[in-house]
Amino acid sequence: MSAHRPRHRASGLTLIELLVVIGVLAFFFVMIFPALYSASTWHGKKGRILCVANLKEIGVAIRTGPELEDSKYPWQKAEGDKISIQTILTNSATMKLVTNGSAYLLWQALSNSLASPSSLYCLDDRHRKAAQSFSQGFSNANISYFFNLDALATYPQLILAGDRNVSMAARPGLLTISSNSVVGWTRTELHRGVGNLLMADGSCQQLTSNGLNQAFAEAFSASTNITASRLVIP
Repeated sequence: MSAHRPRHRASGLTLIELLVVIGVLAFFFVMIFPALYSASTWHGKKGRILCVANLKEIGVAIRTGPELEDSKYPWQKAEGDKISIQTILTNSATMKLVTNGSAYLLWQALSNSLASPSSLYCLDDRHRKAAQSFSQGFSNANISYFFNLDALATYPQLILAGDRNVSMAARPGLLTISSNSVVGWTRTELHRGVGNLLMADGSCQQLTSNGLNQAFAEAFSASTNITASRLVIP
């Protein structure tokens, strides 16, 4: 007489148990996703708000600091003027600073007017970090904004500075925008396809790529002497 072996239940989940697990996971996802989405959205809004605040502070530092005399910006001073760097816009030494990746030295001209170098860093900039000091370890890696070498204080419509993620900027250096250039904002860094500009009158604008093109068009129409804008991209 043969012995009966007890039947063992096959390991694994039954269809009903699998559906229950999927249902529980879906429930938690529905409950948690709005909170995660809200946190992500708030972080993006916070970054844009702080970015505008940074640019306004930069504008005040440039326009009211001791460096701005005779409508000259810090990077447009002649040798011998009272400024923290002794180079001028038309001097080959100044252009070398831009082309060899040392544009941060031009930003150091604001060190006496800005409360902290962290104002040069955008919270949404994943490829930059805030600096603790203008004197120790300060470099292009601490700067999230471009400035316009050809901005003039006498023309408020001109673009003075803005987010560095201009789509034509393939690498740090000097980016020349002419009246027939088509520009925009990159979507992979900073504010995902939108950006901020600081105008020569100290106001800030948050613009789409179309708005950025329009801003440059208005800048070129402000004066017949302005045919291009040279942006220093850190």
